[in-house]
Amino acid sequence: MLIYCQLITPRIDYIIDYIFNNRLGIDYELITDVKYFKNESGPKINYSKIVFKKCLQIIPEGLLSELDIRNTLPNYVRTNNQLLLFPDIETHSIGFDVFSACFWYLSRYEEYGDFEADTFDRFPASESFSFNKNILNQPIVDQWVYILRKEITTCFPAIELKKEKYTVKPTIDIDSPWCYKYKGFTRNLLGFLRDMIHANFEYVKLRYNVLTNKIGDPWYVFEWLTAVLNKLDINSVYFIHLGKYGRFDKTVNHKTDEIGNLLFLLKKNALIGLHPSFRAANNWAVFKKEIFRYEEISQKKLVRSRQHFLKFRLPEYYEMLESLEVASDYSMGFADKSGFRAGTSRWFYFYNLSQERKTTVKVHPFCIMDRTLKSYEKFDNEKVIQIFKEYSKSIKKVNGTFVSLWHNETFSDKFEWKGWKQLFEQIMTQIS
Repeated sequence: MLIYCQLITPRIDYIIDYIFNNRLGIDYELITDVKYFKNESGPKINYSKIVFKKCLQIIPEGLLSELDIRNTLPNYVRTNNQLLLFPDIETHSIGFDVFSACFWYLSRYEEYGDFEADTFDRFPASESFSFNKNILNQPIVDQWVYILRKEITTCFPAIELKKEKYTVKPTIDIDSPWCYKYKGFTRNLLGFLRDMIHANFEYVKLRYNVLTNKIGDPWYVFEWLTAVLNKLDINSVYFIHLGKYGRFDKTVNHKTDEIGNLLFLLKKNALIGLHPSFRAANNWAVFKKEIFRYEEISQKKLVRSRQHFLKFRLPEYYEMLESLEVASDYSMGFADKSGFRAGTSRWFYFYNLSQERKTTVKVHPFCIMDRTLKSYEKFDNEKVIQIFKEYSKSIKKVNGTFVSLWHNETFSDKFEWKGWKQLFEQIMTQIS
């Protein structure tokens, strides 16, 4: 595939490679030579306002040639139940600048502007373009790539495109592997007293039975979880917290031998990664220490991570990941709403707008989190199943990747999570 543009910028180079290499699987050449483009007879795309014959033309809106960041939202239209950014219905065969549209979402362009952060200094769903246009539940970038795919197939029927496949990938954050065990005398004593004061005698009994080894710890569900996922032939990723105890970090001591045993169990059946602590979100030194702990305990180089509380800001967080040589991040999603924060269900390389370059960090977005459904959106179990089915349907249409976020305590079948153990197995069975 020959692709012409008048000026090759880092933005153009990035998005062309994402679409044609990562998504469509097409060998391409990006050029600025008009004469060469005219004389070639194979499949060609003209990304300019110049008129050429026998090629697919996409007219640039201008975003990809700029070096600054606009403080205005993009123009859009809705046509045939499809929202299009940077539209030009009259001159475009596909109706919009698909390259600029995809770049705007993947670069997280809107997160570089002014917004009202939430309590934890995060970019909330309510501030996003997708939420305010009621398309947060749609993998809009995947839909646009699908539109381009169809147009290329129509214009160049002989060309072979990569076939993408729908997959399901549950990911599990382990804030603490145990609810009661390995938390020390003081923390358990205070827990006993708290439950007694609040007359939570069921919890008092539960804690006592766990600590006296009469029953297993309710949060240690990993054998069961492995069996369920193996039965359904579903691949998963676990992220373990190894930070120090703190206000927002309630894990066990990382020096506990059982942590190493757990990681050995998990890495036999799944991918594993680090769940950096709340303090590590904007502290390079703390993050570095936790990486060292992870690699020392797991005997594996750290490849992937997801930030605790999903606490991160752009572009600083991904700059830190890159400097620490963390290859993949799974934090791209919202805590307050389900949906596609970056508009896609598939991984992409993070593009740093402040430095105008493609980074080495792969971003793996998720679209649904258990805590979001339970605490923020307050859905009952029947509604939760419905939501998962709806997301599965929209992701299947574009052969995307259904990444969901869970916590091991969700499967405890205790406290606020009663019934969710069976709910998870039912959901995974229905959407896989």
